[in-house]
Amino acid sequence: MIFQDKFGKIFNQFLDDTKGNFAIMLAIILFTLVLGVGAALDISRMIGAHAKLQDLSDATALALIQNPNLTTANGTENFTALIQEQLEGNSLYSNLDVDLDVEKKRARTALNVTTTSQLNLFFQGLWGQRQSIAVKSEIELGTQHLEVALVLDISSSMNDDRLKEMQAAARSLISTLLDKNSPNASVSISLIPFGGTVRLPDGLNNMVLGTPPTNHWADGTWNNCLFLQPSDYSNGLRSSDEFLYMPDFYTWNNGQLWCPRPGNELVAQTDDKDRLFATIDSFQRSDGTGTDIGVAWGFATLDSSWRNRFPDAKSGTPRAFTARTRKIMIVMSDGGMTGQYYPHASELAGAGSFPIKSTNEVILETQTQIGYYGICNHAKLRNIEIYTIGFLINKVGDENNLKACASDESKHFSANKGELLEIFDKIALAISPIRIAG
Repeated sequence: MIFQDKFGKIFNQFLDDTKGNFAIMLAIILFTLVLGVGAALDISRMIGAHAKLQDLSDATALALIQNPNLTTANGTENFTALIQEQLEGNSLYSNLDVDLDVEKKRARTALNVTTTSQLNLFFQGLWGQRQSIAVKSEIELGTQHLEVALVLDISSSMNDDRLKEMQAAARSLISTLLDKNSPNASVSISLIPFGGTVRLPDGLNNMVLGTPPTNHWADGTWNNCLFLQPSDYSNGLRSSDEFLYMPDFYTWNNGQLWCPRPGNELVAQTDDKDRLFATIDSFQRSDGTGTDIGVAWGFATLDSSWRNRFPDAKSGTPRAFTARTRKIMIVMSDGGMTGQYYPHASELAGAGSFPIKSTNEVILETQTQIGYYGICNHAKLRNIEIYTIGFLINKVGDENNLKACASDESKHFSANKGELLEIFDKIALAISPIRIAG
């Protein structure tokens, strides 16, 4: 109490002695605080206004570039009108200025636009000042066709969490790409889920060698799988060839057959998003990891020698290998390749019912790797760009196999849990026929 009393007397004495100086200092402090708060509010509004104008500029440029008759003159007129329409009633922006240029060269259209606006900020306005902002959008459209083969691992090691993450990532990539279809740039995608091998769509019975015994399949009909050797596909599969049938069997996991189950068939080039989604949503695990077989059929869905050979494929696909058609293969796996297994003749003859278990390895893992490297190199020689993704792989050799298949190191990705979506989205943006360059 004694201290407080003394401090109070000293403080009161100070107030009396300053004879108004304290009030002046307080006014200066308050004025400075008001200016600081006002400046902060203006800066915040300026940042928000810049972001909004950038989004409007990008969206408007993306819409305009898909017009095949786009010119600098009509582009400037339409861009300005669309931006002004979006900003109508917003008093923050004024004196809008648009500098737009359209450049067309063969299979490429580039739109570059800079948009400038003055901002009517409150506190700056008190002093008669205005802040200008400028945003720039650079959009490129390749007047080309894009064909993508999505080769996805559904082997036994793809547990529920891995499978769900891959499904979500694949759906996102498909949506991103197919939403970019335009009069100038068509996009189609094939889907190749692989386990021990690849299950083909109905309608390719002509590729089955001979007349197989129907009792080697659980339901008495061909399971849509073929037995392939590295020599069959290392330089590309031919639709005129015939191959040995694949009976219903498993090697390690009962209930997960070497031949993927119905609903997991290869989907050839299509722009039907719902059809692709339906197959992705029905993924079931399959015994074995035939990455080599997956890549071989992925190549076939991009190889023009297979044009109009796949049932239900988009008419005219796969297109010819020309500068107007860009071909991409994306391969994702969570482990190493296995060898190829096939029941021994005695196992087939002695089986009462199918599926059966067989551990008869007829093609060693080292041989499947040779075939895998062969088809990867063949695809790259045909100017197919290959992206590879190793998902939660814990063996350096398995990761290196995927890395070696990629077109270059920048096109290989190692994914941990929770990273697939970001990687698939990054690839989708990189290969999209419409790209925001700046």
